[in-house]
Amino acid sequence: MNTKTKTKRSLGWVTKNHVEIEQWIQKLKESAKNNPHALIDPIQELKEMVYTDPVLYANVQGMFAEAHRYKKRTPLAWEPEPINFEEFLELLNAIMYTAPQAYQKGKGDSQEPAGMIGFPINALLAWPMATDFGYDVFSNSLINQQFKKILTHWAKFLVSEESRYVLVENDPANNAIAWLSPDAQEEMVEVAKSSLGPEPNPISVDAGFADIFECDPKDKYYGFKCWDDFFTRQFREGIRPVYEPDNDNIIVNACESAPLGVVKDVALSAKFWLKCQTYSLENMLNFDEFAPQFAGGTVYQAFLSALSFHRWHSPVNGTIVKAYVVN
Repeated sequence: MNTKTKTKRSLGWVTKNHVEIEQWIQKLKESAKNNPHALIDPIQELKEMVYTDPVLYANVQGMFAEAHRYKKRTPLAWEPEPINFEEFLELLNAIMYTAPQAYQKGKGDSQEPAGMIGFPINALLAWPMATDFGYDVFSNSLINQQFKKILTHWAKFLVSEESRYVLVENDPANNAIAWLSPDAQEEMVEVAKSSLGPEPNPISVDAGFADIFECDPKDKYYGFKCWDDFFTRQFREGIRPVYEPDNDNIIVNACESAPLGVVKDVALSAKFWLKCQTYSLENMLNFDEFAPQFAGGTVYQAFLSALSFHRWHSPVNGTIVKAYVVN
């Protein structure tokens, strides 16, 4: 992988530049003001949940107040405006009517891809989650259950035709370009060409987006039915061959992801959090009867770039005997 691609991937789902996040939030505020919507039911339920629990209400308000104090200590280009819980709900509600954009940083010829504010809710919570109050708030199982309801509601928009606007509409006011614009296509092609194993690259030097991914360039939306359809686009036949498919000693990358963590001799039971902490097989496998079989094994955790291929495949040969969703 070349240095340029590494830089793109390291920016991840939310730009690390605090000023850019603040600018994006300011534009979201303007959009929410100019296009008001009544709170969707799951967000209204979150509001009522917080308002009816004095301890939770104090922690939530303290989370945003503490975040504002932290932001004031950073060298931002202006005095950051505080976001309280009520305004957060309005901004969160505005996101429910949008699809993730291909975010750019810089101006004119100096523009560079910044992944995107790919998970915009994270942009709103980047500071609050990092506070002492925020730790208490997001350790609350009821809060997490409610956010799942909110994300499920957003998912319905992302599988609708209305979500396709980001594929073809440039949005210079928000430092965003259309996902199917020549620049964005070039970025996705570059990632696809660079993320290969030991085999010779099956993608020709002059291959374009339509040569690599299944799509219809004659159609305005390239044949993609919604944002989700574009995001989980498929490779054309032969573009990403499986390395030694009959060799059971080889584990193939299940997606176009990059290593985030590898831990050997993982414990069956441990104090468990998702990232940068100890792994616990019981927690990850929901205390399943099969969990003890994997004790002492190796856990591989991966990171997936916004510009990458997002359709998952089995990393090994075998038969699936059980599948379920773990909250």
